[in-house]
Amino acid sequence: MMSQAKQLESKSFSDVSETLEPQNKQPYSYFFERGKELLAKGLIAESLDVYKEAIEYHHDYPFSYFVLGNAYEKGGDRLQGLESYRKALEINSINHNLRLKQPSKKSRYSILNERQFYSLSNTIVNLSIACNQTQDLSASLAQISNHINDVAFCLTTTRKLLKLEKYDEAIAFLTKAQELSKFDADFSQQQELEYLWVSVNQAKQNQVLLQDRDYKIISLGYDCLPRTVATLWGLKPRKSAGELTCPFDLALHPYESIVEALNTDFYNYLNPDFLISFQVVKAYDENEKFTCVKNTRYNCLFSHERAEQFRINNFAKLIALYRRRIHNFYRYINSSPVLFLIHSRKNINLDPLIQILLHKFPNLKFKVMLLVSGTKAISPKINDGLAMTYNIPCPSNYRWPTTSARRITYEKTISEAIKETIINNF
Repeated sequence: MMSQAKQLESKSFSDVSETLEPQNKQPYSYFFERGKELLAKGLIAESLDVYKEAIEYHHDYPFSYFVLGNAYEKGGDRLQGLESYRKALEINSINHNLRLKQPSKKSRYSILNERQFYSLSNTIVNLSIACNQTQDLSASLAQISNHINDVAFCLTTTRKLLKLEKYDEAIAFLTKAQELSKFDADFSQQQELEYLWVSVNQAKQNQVLLQDRDYKIISLGYDCLPRTVATLWGLKPRKSAGELTCPFDLALHPYESIVEALNTDFYNYLNPDFLISFQVVKAYDENEKFTCVKNTRYNCLFSHERAEQFRINNFAKLIALYRRRIHNFYRYINSSPVLFLIHSRKNINLDPLIQILLHKFPNLKFKVMLLVSGTKAISPKINDGLAMTYNIPCPSNYRWPTTSARRITYEKTISEAIKETIINNF
């Protein structure tokens, strides 16, 4: 006959709760089902009360803290959710040791089986990243690593770790992915693995090399390439390290509109009279469309603000978002030497921009770096005082976020040019 402990190990939390509970308490399943019902109705506060009451009676149940964490997370309180999940993991570890040392007490404790234990560790990793809380990562990652048998999971975890600039941990997962890819990886995964291996290792080296340099990289358009490449290759800190987004980072601006915005201190840039909803058809796929916001005066597209919330209430959320980004721009301008990055498909005259920067910010130490990606030949490198122009032709069919070998070569060439400019000027 199967022992009671073996029977318990094969059941779920709700199944084992009534078996484990003394008769003078409400069974755990009562609280579990009641809280679950309230959550389904969107009654977060009420479900939290139920789960907290469950903990009063069942404080040695790791699952009590697990469902409490889930309720906190659904309510948007990620930090409290993380704390509850951490407690669940802690209690489970204590109970596991107790069961090993004192088999007679097995029936007093609920059991986190291997799969649930792994899922909880993964949840803690995800929430740690979302909350920028790193203290749980090492232990949770170690627990996860024992269960990895999937290349896609390694790549997903690597991308999450990079958001926290956890390069050593990311490289460990990429190494595991390389081992697994010999047996199970499709072509797109192989390409992404190759791209991440090169860019992550280079980013780690760049961060160490430039850590004592005093500079800020600020994008001046025209698109998100300057911000993206500088960040992915370790030349510009990530959001988790405190880096703030500026107005030209994640939008599309013609060069002339950037000059006008700086010259007029963004006059009419966020005037709702000039903001409209605008449908964009992607050049490389006419079936791929999205709606964003356009400023008709500046002819610029806020291409990353695609959700409807940015287009309702007279564009109130978009205006609030970009006011903060403009504030961030001036904050950086007034606090650090700046390397301005501009991407253009053709060579442009930087003199008007430089004159405006000199006039508006007379005490600012800066350098303007123009990245020309068009195929029309110009001198590969032009150094003209405050301006530096690099001609780095974009490979044919280059699209973000493809991960082909051409992307590696193209972005690495850009990152090396940026690094050279930083070393020589800051």
